[in-house]
Amino acid sequence: MTCDTTCVVALQGLLLTTSAAGYKEHYRRNNLAGHVYLYDFKQPQQGVRQLKIVSTPHLDRGTFAPHGISVWEDKITGRHTVFVVNHPQREPPVDTIEKFTYDPEQQQLLHQATFSSPEMRLMNDVQATSDNSFYFTNSHASHSILRILLEVLLDLPCTNVVYFDGRFYSVVADGIRSANGIYMSHDRRYVYVAAITGQELWIFKRNNDSSLTEQQVYPLYSSPDNIIVDRVSGDLYLGSHPILFKLLQFMQHPGSSAAPSQVLHIRVKEGRVVSAQELLYDDGGQLAASSSAVVFNGRLLVGSVLHKLLHCDVTVPM
Repeated sequence: MTCDTTCVVALQGLLLTTSAAGYKEHYRRNNLAGHVYLYDFKQPQQGVRQLKIVSTPHLDRGTFAPHGISVWEDKITGRHTVFVVNHPQREPPVDTIEKFTYDPEQQQLLHQATFSSPEMRLMNDVQATSDNSFYFTNSHASHSILRILLEVLLDLPCTNVVYFDGRFYSVVADGIRSANGIYMSHDRRYVYVAAITGQELWIFKRNNDSSLTEQQVYPLYSSPDNIIVDRVSGDLYLGSHPILFKLLQFMQHPGSSAAPSQVLHIRVKEGRVVSAQELLYDDGGQLAASSSAVVFNGRLLVGSVLHKLLHCDVTVPM
């Protein structure tokens, strides 16, 4: 299974991950489709299990291409609402966010709604704030290949974070160099954004109206992809790309080149970074192009762009 994942871990050790069908040529050539998978840290021998997606007339399962994912858990009912960034495989390309309800008994996702807006340009990730509201990142200003190349080559700060309150869309942060992964602290006070070409971690304070106030821009000297916040400590785990141009080469020719992988462990306090540690590095031989990472009970799971999942033990003090 290949996956460019944003992972969601519940306290019981369950994780949802997506296969990034946005890489059209790779998936077409290898006869792959976009799916959402379940992984249980307590039963790693089972590997990942594909969830059945129960579609509606509003969701074309044949063109479904999931990317970023976020889960909202209702603490009273125990119900899980799942939001997924979708890059439908059709022309012209129009990104959407799909809303599902997770059925644990049947191991399936029941489609509930499709969200679309002119503010959804080339999206990357989503962060739920309720069962009907969310933040999302635009990693590029449009789907235009020329525009994307110019943004990357000129290192243009022209991407943003948008908030949907259930009725209206509003830009809550901009001037970011390729906003990628997004995650909210578990006390809901802070929002973290990975700037992949900017090689930065952006930290925002979340205001009462869900607008964002910039708290810190922390240099990483590596290109962060996705962010996971630890459910117990509140620490951040980032799947990152230490050599960005090798990632770009790998995405163009997955079978003929490799991109190194890196996992960063970031400790934060009151919305500011207090320490940063490299938790894993690989030259791409074992795992190419790491995109996300999460630790559960001393075990590390790392997702990747167009490669595989890596499950290993953490042997350094946390």
